Amino acid sequence: MQRIIDTHIHITPGVDDGSTDLRMSLEMLEILGKQNCMEVFATPHSFAFEGGNEEYVWGQIRLLQDTVKEMGLPVKIYPGCEIKVSPHRMDRVVEKLRTGALPSMNHTRYVLAEFSTHRGDFEDARYCLSRLMEAGGIPIIAHAERYFRTFTTVENIWKLKEAGCLVQINCYDLTAGMPTDEELESLVGRNCGELLDEGWIFSGCMYEEKELWMIHGIYEYTIIFDGEIENKEDFDENEELSHLTVSSITCTGVGDAGYLEEEEQAE
Repeated sequence: MQRIIDTHIHITPGVDDGSTDLRMSLEMLEILGKQNCMEVFATPHSFAFEGGNEEYVWGQIRLLQDTVKEMGLPVKIYPGCEIKVSPHRMDRVVEKLRTGALPSMNHTRYVLAEFSTHRGDFEDARYCLSRLMEAGGIPIIAHAERYFRTFTTVENIWKLKEAGCLVQINCYDLTAGMPTDEELESLVGRNCGELLDEGWIFSGCMYEEKELWMIHGIYEYTIIFDGEIENKEDFDENEELSHLTVSSITCTGVGDAGYLEEEEQAE
């Protein structure tokens, strides 16, 4: 029987944008068990460990481990972390890994590293990963299929693999259906504020280019808008986006709303 290990899952209850409580975590484990996955790395976003929450996150990991043991479930839970990396963060990331303030994968040399989906540069990514390797780590690139702006080509991913990095991908990213051209065309002329009301998430804007980024479901979109953003210094998305309409829209790939909170805390 094939041994399956999930190296990236937000199953720690109540710490990030993954499982909301212990019951949901156990339901997730039940689904994993049906897929013959009996070893799991609990990998909260690194922002969960910020703001004095480190002990709480560790407590929630232990709570899940203890509950699984008490229930006699045949699954092993290992600690880990999905660590956001970018050039200006690397001194802090390397130091926190050294001290254990951010956990590697079950206290080994392996480090699960993620990049931004809406900002990206291959040389920046190579720099971040080389810093992790120089510190003795073995980087695992989290959901590498998402970084259209960073890696650009499959060849760039192979360069990182040849340098010693490992690559993790999300199955549903490869199997979920991308929106059709007709579905995208139906959004042209829509009010951006209405999209917020329908559950879309604002993730960034380039004012001069009249370009903004939004996430809906698992996908991120680049929108060219008509209209003017009146208050760029004190931007309120609910107010400013109500003045804008969609001129054109492109699905750029799979996004992750979990990035947004971490980027806001880092600024």
